[in-house]
This record gives sequence, C-alpha cells and structure tokens, in this order.
Amino acid sequence: MTITLPLPDKALSPNSSMHAIRKSTFTRRARQTAFFTTLKALGVPTVPTRILMGDRPKLGITHKKPLTSADYRKISTLLLPAQPPIIATYSLAFHYKENRTRDDDNAAASCKAYRDGIADALRIDDSTLRIQSLTAAIDRLKPRLEITLNGNADTPPTA
Repeated sequence: MTITLPLPDKALSPNSSMHAIRKSTFTRRARQTAFFTTLKALGVPTVPTRILMGDRPKLGITHKKPLTSADYRKISTLLLPAQPPIIATYSLAFHYKENRTRDDDNAAASCKAYRDGIADALRIDDSTLRIQSLTAAIDRLKPRLEITLNGNADTPPTA
C-alpha cells in the first residue's frame, strides 16, 4: 500500500531552530494528515481532513488537550472497525521540486509525525515499524513523499 503525502515542512526537520511550541502546530497537522490519508488508503469511504473541537464529544474525547495516540486509535476503530493489515517495514520515496544535495537521515527524521499518524491509523506501536529504503527523485511538477507500507502477518518486525 502506498500513501502519498506532501513533503514534510521545514519546521519538522531535526535541524530546525523553531521554538517547540510553534513547531507542535506543524507536527500536529502532519500527524493528522498522515492519519486520515492512511485511513483513506485502507478503504474508509468518507474521511474528514481534520478533527475539529466540535467533533471531539461525538468521538468520545472529552479533554481539550492535543489528541494522543489512544485518541487516534479510538477514532481509527470507529472509522475502520476491521483490523488493518500488519505492517512490518516501510519505504520512503521523496520527490523534490529541485535538484540539490540533501541529508537522508534528516529527511527520514522529518517524517516522524507522518510515521506516528500512520501507526495510529493502523493501530500499532510506531516502534514496530522499520525503514527499509529511502530514495530521492526530482519531480518539478508534483513534489511529494510516497510512503510504501510492506507487511506480512507471518513475519513480525525484528528489533
């Protein structure tokens, strides 16, 4: 299964000097985007793009704090009652707008919020996901990040 997301914002880079409180807005937005895009890829027919404060009581979430992994997993269970597939590894394919040298470990680290959102949609612990490969290409018309999820119920992820 391949999930297509926008390239991670510069604020999500480990080298970003943005204040943590301001950075949390970008992190929250990226996590929700990955969460709902994953649910859509899993076949949920109508998927919202974000969770508004007014939606929280309908979902059984009473606190005003940012959503936790437990909250996202509860929403995933409501929207996708069937158990999602078991995912062991994933591959990252960056499609950049311009050709310049990039640090691949920072590129992978900037996808942490995406990885958390995907793990929440799949109702798994994100520590079980292992990166398999990372590639970079140029696409001037449609820059994006493609995350390909690979899994097999017979082979659990290795530590």
